[in-house]
Order: sequence, then C-alpha cells, then structure tokens
Amino acid sequence: MSEEFNWVKKVLFSSQTTKHIQCSDNLFNNFLNKWRFDMTEDLKITLSNDFRVNYEEQSEKIEKNTPIM
Repeated sequence: MSEEFNWVKKVLFSSQTTKHIQCSDNLFNNFLNKWRFDMTEDLKITLSNDFRVNYEEQSEKIEKNTPIM
C-alpha cells in the first residue's frame, strides 16, 4: 500500500497542467477506494492530509508557471 501511495504522489508531482492535477486527484480517490477496507480511519486521514498538502503545493506551482492568456 505504501508503494502505491508513493506512486500516486509521483504522478501528482509530475503533473504539469491543471488537467494532470485533476487526474492525480482521481487516482488518489481510486487508491483510497481500493484500500478502504484495509486502512484505519486515522491512516485514511493522514494520507488524505498528506495528499492535499502536496496537491495544493503542486497546484500553486502550475498556476505560477501557466501563462495568462
């Protein structure tokens, strides 16, 4: 499970557009659904918080690097 979560984060960090970010969010939700019966509620919260913090950071990077049209 840990390796899979790290892979989800790699996908997130490799995102270069807002569409990529949205896909990584979907991927994370699929990850949670897949492992939902094997995770404690605390672990779900911890992983969700970790992903959200990284999601926000990556979103900000993408917004800064996106030219204004």
